[in-house]
Amino acid sequence: MKKKEVELPLSLLAEKGVWRQMLEDFKKQCPNGSAPISEVLSNLQKPASTSYKYVGLAIWIIKNFPPTQEPLVLNEPTRKVIFWNGDVTINCDIDGKYLVVVNGKLKIKGKVKLIDNTRIWAKIVKAKILELYYTSVVIEAKKEVKAINIVLYDFAEIWARGKVEAPNIATNDLSGIYDKVN
Repeated sequence: MKKKEVELPLSLLAEKGVWRQMLEDFKKQCPNGSAPISEVLSNLQKPASTSYKYVGLAIWIIKNFPPTQEPLVLNEPTRKVIFWNGDVTINCDIDGKYLVVVNGKLKIKGKVKLIDNTRIWAKIVKAKILELYYTSVVIEAKKEVKAINIVLYDFAEIWARGKVEAPNIATNDLSGIYDKVN
């Protein structure tokens, strides 16, 4: 069943009080003043790969609207920035700097090795192995994070409003896992 696409007008963003910078970013990506959420997120991916400021608008959209896109299945990601308004399954390892914002469940069937200035935001994050290294590596889950092994180094962090579950967890240096956070 196809999900109903939601049209996102600039006036609604202004009405909901988004930051001025987000309004400017929206105007650049949607010069007509309105676009479907999936199109807005798609248009934000390219500039977000070079400027982190576009990530705030993507996260705001994901937090404030219901999922509208059918599940996305990637055998191998072709880009380092993924904004998707629904569930995402990645059928391989991911290694390096990724920026993933998902309005649903993110399931990674392989090993996840994230480094330096990387962020994953989803309602639920599931993976076999999570390894996070260096500064500004954050996984944030609205509900839960599940894995078999979790290893964090330096200043890496995992935040979850629900539980962080793994039989094997190791935090090193100043890294941390924070669950049941409101």
